[in-house]
Amino acid sequence: MTNSATKTSDNTGNTATQPHNFTRQEQVIASLCSASMRAITEEPDLYLTGLGVLAAERRYPIHAPHLQRHHDTADLTASRAISDSMALRIRHSDYQLHRSLAPDSRIERLVFELLEQLRVEALADNDMPGLQANLRQRFCHWSLDFHHSGLTQTTFGILFYTVAQICWAKINITNVLEETEDLIESTRFTIAADIGTDLAQLRRNIHDQAQFAKHALNIAKLVTHNSAYNDDDITEQLAAAQDDEEQPKDGKQKPFGLLLEFDDSEISAAAEAHSGDSRAFAASQQQYRVFTDSFDLTKNIKELVRPALVPDYRQRLDTLWSQQNINATSMIRQLRALLATPWRDGQEFGQESGYLDGRKLSRIISSPNERHLYWEVQQRPRANTAITFLLDCSGSMKHHAESISLLIEMFCKVLERAHVVTEVLGYTTKTWNGGRAAKQWQKAGSPELPGRLNERLHMEIKSANQRLVTVKGNIACLLHTTGYRESIDGEGLLWAAERLNQLDVEQRYIVVLTDGSPMDAATHRCNDEFYLDNHLKQVISGLKPSNIGVMGLGVGLDLTPFYHHNRILDFDNQNLNQQFGEWFSLLREVVLHR
Repeated sequence: MTNSATKTSDNTGNTATQPHNFTRQEQVIASLCSASMRAITEEPDLYLTGLGVLAAERRYPIHAPHLQRHHDTADLTASRAISDSMALRIRHSDYQLHRSLAPDSRIERLVFELLEQLRVEALADNDMPGLQANLRQRFCHWSLDFHHSGLTQTTFGILFYTVAQICWAKINITNVLEETEDLIESTRFTIAADIGTDLAQLRRNIHDQAQFAKHALNIAKLVTHNSAYNDDDITEQLAAAQDDEEQPKDGKQKPFGLLLEFDDSEISAAAEAHSGDSRAFAASQQQYRVFTDSFDLTKNIKELVRPALVPDYRQRLDTLWSQQNINATSMIRQLRALLATPWRDGQEFGQESGYLDGRKLSRIISSPNERHLYWEVQQRPRANTAITFLLDCSGSMKHHAESISLLIEMFCKVLERAHVVTEVLGYTTKTWNGGRAAKQWQKAGSPELPGRLNERLHMEIKSANQRLVTVKGNIACLLHTTGYRESIDGEGLLWAAERLNQLDVEQRYIVVLTDGSPMDAATHRCNDEFYLDNHLKQVISGLKPSNIGVMGLGVGLDLTPFYHHNRILDFDNQNLNQQFGEWFSLLREVVLHR
C-alpha cells in the first residue's frame, strides 16, 4: 500500500506528487478539519487531504492561490482556514458550472480561481466569527508571504497582487493590507479605469455564481492583457524572480510559488460493477441451486499454506507495517463514540439523589442534614458490537493482497481496542472451471440449469473468539495468493451472516471487500452470466438491516448495483489513515441509517 501523496508546486508552476508520511499531529489536524468541514457542509463523507477534499465520489481540488500550502502541514491555523474555505466552496459553488466557465489560459485561470474562492468566503455566516477570522488571517498571511517572496518585484507579480488586494477588499467591504498599500498604489491607479465597473459588480453578485463569473472573467482577461506576456513568459518571469531572491540564512529557498497548472480530474472514475437479470435464476423461480456440495470445504486459512512459508509472509507484513504511521488513538476514539451504548455496571452509593438507600434510613433521624442517602445505577459505555470482514479471494484480488492484509489487520487492531468483536473470513473456490463438480455434472448427462457448479472454499482467518495477536500468522497467509481462484459471493455472505447471528451482541455488521462481480466460469457457462449476481442480490435483500448492517468496499470498483451502502477504495493514492476514514464514514452511514 502506498503512502499518501501531497501535490506541491515549484516556482515555475509545475506540479509534482511527492510521498508524504503523516505525523500523528498532522493526522489529528486533518481529522479535526475534516469534522469541521462536514459540520459546515452537512455532508458526511468529506475528508481533507494534501490533494484536496475527498468525498465519496469526487475529489475537490484546491486551486485558489491563497489556499496553496507552502509551509508546515502540521499548522492547525492554516489547515483550519483551508478547510473552512473549501467547505464554503462546496456549499456555495456549483462545481460543474465553475469548470464549464473556467478559461483555458493559465494566468486567467489563476485569477478566476482566486475570485471564485473569495466569493464563497464572503458568504460565510455572520454567526460564525471564528470562521471569518480564520479566512481573513489566511488571506493576510498569504499576501505577506507573496510580498516577502519577491514576486511583487516582477511586472506580473505586482499586477496580480494588486488585483488580488483590491478584489478582496471590495468583495469583503474592507481595506487592502496596510503593509503593502503604498506598494500597490501606482498599479491600482493605472488599472482603475479598466477594472472599475467589473470590480463594483463583484460584490453585488456574490450570491449569483454565473453573473459573478462574467465579471471575474473580465478581470482575469484584464490581467493577461495588461501584463503583456503569455503564460510561458510569466512562468519564466516568476522563476527568475525567485532565483534572484536573497537566500535565507539556512541556505534554503523560501517555499513560495504560484500554482499555474490546474488538474481538474476528479477521483479516478471507478468502473461500476456490471450486473443484470438472470434468465436462469428466473426460470428456477428465484431458487438458488447448487448442483453438488460434496466437494465444498471450510478450512482455517493456515491449513491451506505450508507452515514454512508463514514466517516469511509475516515478516513481509511487519516490514510494511514499519512504514506506516497509524493514528490508532484517534481511530479508537471515533469507533467508541459511534458504537458504544450504555450498560449497567453496578451501583454507586452515597449519592445526593436517586434511589433511597434503606440501610441509611436511621440517619434521617440521627443526622437530619445528611444528604448522601441515595444510590444510582452506574452506567458505562460498551460497544456491544461484532463486525465481520468478508474478503473476496478471487484471482483478480492477488494484486491487492498486501494492501488488503494491512487494512484488515489495522481494522481488527483498532476495533479490538475499542472492545468490538471481529471476524475475518474469506471465500473463493478450490479449483478453476468447476473441478470435480463440473465433471460430476457431465457424468449426469449435463442437465440444464444446474446452478452453482464448482467446489466452494470458505476460509476462516480470524474467528470471533480469537484475539488478533493469536492469529497474526493467519492474516499473513492472505499473502499466499496461489489459492485465489474464483468467487461465489452470495454463499460467502450467507455463511458470514450465519456465523454472525450466533454471537450474543446487540449490533452486527458485515463488511465485504471485493474488486468485482461474482465470477465462476463453469456456473456462468452452464446457467448464464448473471446467475451468481442475482443470488447475491437476493441474499443482501434477505438480510434484515435491523439485524445485520451490510456494506461493501469496492477495490477500484463502484459496488452500487449490489450494496446500497458502499465506498470505493483507491489503494494507489491513499494511506491507511485515509482508508480508515473512508470506511469509518461508511460505517457511520450504516449505523445512523439503522
